[in-house]
Amino acid sequence: MQAEPFEWPASGGTLRGLCWRPGEAPRGNLLAVHGWLDNAASFSLLGPSLARAGWCVWAVDLPGHGQSDWLPAGAGYALADYIPPLLEGVTHQRGASWYYLGHSLGAVIGMLALVAAPGTFVRAVWIDALGPMTTPPGQTADQFRKAIHHRLQPVPETLREYASLEEAARHRASRFSPSDMSAARIIMARSLVRKGNVWQLRADPRVNWPSTFRLCEAQIQEMLEAIACPVTVIGARQGLVKKPGPRMGWLSQGNFVSLSGGHHLHMENTALEAVTNEVVKAFA
Repeated sequence: MQAEPFEWPASGGTLRGLCWRPGEAPRGNLLAVHGWLDNAASFSLLGPSLARAGWCVWAVDLPGHGQSDWLPAGAGYALADYIPPLLEGVTHQRGASWYYLGHSLGAVIGMLALVAAPGTFVRAVWIDALGPMTTPPGQTADQFRKAIHHRLQPVPETLREYASLEEAARHRASRFSPSDMSAARIIMARSLVRKGNVWQLRADPRVNWPSTFRLCEAQIQEMLEAIACPVTVIGARQGLVKKPGPRMGWLSQGNFVSLSGGHHLHMENTALEAVTNEVVKAFA
């Protein structure tokens, strides 16, 4: 199934992404939000699968990622900074109901989006993430100092370059998930732009900056308890969220599903059918 590129205007710049449409009237609009340093192409397997199940899948590149614009000079990429552009983008597609699907960072952003705009999304599925990272007590000052130090440095004028797409995919697979080369190629093909004889990363270097502050566990509890819609968390047995943990109990309508696979299990052929079935079941 061929993906359609799309653009959504937003106050911080244009969001771009990939859309997979069903062959008939959709059951609803599905906003698919990728993980850190990923892009919309990470849904290249799951998107068509969900479209065949009747969903209109809108996989968006987050600001500073993939082909979306960078945020303006002076801006940062705190978790909350992603919310307004996404909500602005959703308002451009009226009619059908909206459902939220997030992987990793996209799932964490989903927590904030559901709190910020209750009623916008009917249901949500989070893949291998359940709330953001925390900073242990006693490390807040160091975290803040480190973050400000990065913000005071000039943004690099030259972005990372690779001799080939294959080299970029090998680098990605050797350092980050997914370690599978075919999945790494899919992500890096959208993360790069050809500049003469080299391939250059598109991502805004500022997405690598550390957070100035992180929520504490009590604040995460308050946020999760504020979510009224049903949320299904798909944990990856070889990934990050192997067990539900106490956070799961803070969701008023939470459901935890454990599936075999790594952190990018939605890009694994062996797990794709199971992930698709769980998403369809969660959004039924």
